[in-house]
Amino acid sequence: MSNIEPIIGSSQSADDADLDIESPVESVRGEREGLPRGYRMRADTHYVDHLGSQAAGQPVRMVAVDQIASSQRIDAADLRPLIDSIRTHGIVHPLLIARRDTGYAAIAGHKRLAAARTLRLPTVPCLLHHVDEAQAALLARADNLRGSALARPDTAASMAAAVHQAVAQSLAIVQASADAILTSPPHLARAAMDLVAAHSWRAARLLDALGAALTRPARPPRRRSLASAIEQVADGFVAEGRLNGVALRTRIDGAVAGVAVNAHDVSLIVSSAVLATLPLFDHVHIDQPTIVVSGSSGAGDVVRLAVTQSVAPVPPALTGKFFDETYADRAGGWCALACALAVKAAAERAGGAAAFEVDAQGHSGITIQFAPA
Repeated sequence: MSNIEPIIGSSQSADDADLDIESPVESVRGEREGLPRGYRMRADTHYVDHLGSQAAGQPVRMVAVDQIASSQRIDAADLRPLIDSIRTHGIVHPLLIARRDTGYAAIAGHKRLAAARTLRLPTVPCLLHHVDEAQAALLARADNLRGSALARPDTAASMAAAVHQAVAQSLAIVQASADAILTSPPHLARAAMDLVAAHSWRAARLLDALGAALTRPARPPRRRSLASAIEQVADGFVAEGRLNGVALRTRIDGAVAGVAVNAHDVSLIVSSAVLATLPLFDHVHIDQPTIVVSGSSGAGDVVRLAVTQSVAPVPPALTGKFFDETYADRAGGWCALACALAVKAAAERAGGAAAFEVDAQGHSGITIQFAPA
């Protein structure tokens, strides 16, 4: 069965009456999103039923062009390559839209929409998000990162699409959890607060990782001690750790604990390494697997970071392809790949290098070395 749902506007033919149609002007019933498909819980799950559930797989909808408003003015000269591409291949990357008033507003894909109008296309493929203006801005930011310096543009597009889809799911869970906090008894409200904290942290870290993977310019340096930068990541992970049952431990040698580092780069490296490691636990049946983040000194003034786990066996194919930008067929998919590439990019930006190592038992570690200056 096709995963495409049409949304028919005034320009759509009635010949499509056999298709499942959603009117663009009907009101949206209140929806609550549960955990996305594949989000594994080791903690008690009774509060998931309280939140309700909805399939996380989001269908691509064919939406009438004349029902979508765009807030951007597009120079026709900029559209020529895109128009030629759409003529040849069609629109391969769906627009992101949100319901507004009696129609829809484009969140991302304004050029694709303008090109479709130039070509007089009746409909365009879209992903419909139920988000407010602030959340729409986050999605637009993620989508704009598609213009990357990765070797393969299709890799950049697929990675960006997967990451902003994950961010959208996290935002939907935050919304549903916020409702639950107001209406739940205390023990369920605490679980909902953990969901808010965990998914807010994850969404922000995924956007940071995507930006680094797509070589977005670095933020201005913010100097902090190495120990403080690493502990900030550990603190941010607390809620997610309670939900997924994974423990995060830190070990920082006293000799380097107070070394001043670029706090954003260290936070990016460590959080991305943690998120790239987590999917390895998806099929491991053990109570509270542990990720260890360590900091130590190397030769000269070099700082050495390591993010290791000794529970999950690593698939042989991942050993030589952990930083391969074309290898998304891994646990965690494109999001895990974006995080792996972010580790490598941030390490190299700091004048260092990253490596993925597997020991004789098949357990893994991501090591990063860089000079703090």
